[in-house]
Amino acid sequence: MWIWTWSSTTQVVVSPAAEVTAIFGSKAAIVVAQADSADVVLDSLEEVSIRWHPLRTTSPNISSSARVVAGRLTTGDIVAAAEANRRRPDEQQLLDTLVREAIGAWKFLRRGRA
Repeated sequence: MWIWTWSSTTQVVVSPAAEVTAIFGSKAAIVVAQADSADVVLDSLEEVSIRWHPLRTTSPNISSSARVVAGRLTTGDIVAAAEANRRRPDEQQLLDTLVREAIGAWKFLRRGRA
């Protein structure tokens, strides 16, 4: 995961597709670019996910796989920002979703669609 950060007073305009081309060139076999992100599959089949956003909005979901390869921030900085956004899961919602999915699977099997 690569993360570019900026201060709240700095206006940054990013073209993810152009950034991917500048970084990886022809090694980028597949690029799925959106307004503030790019998911890339390299010709080596390695995958890279790049997000452009303020550090304070970093998702805790990247904590275990974040790796800084260049820039002023360390991997520890990124992980600390991500972990600061971690919230306790809504256990009731998770249980409700699990039961709903199990019922859906049971119906699917009962209808002979396995």
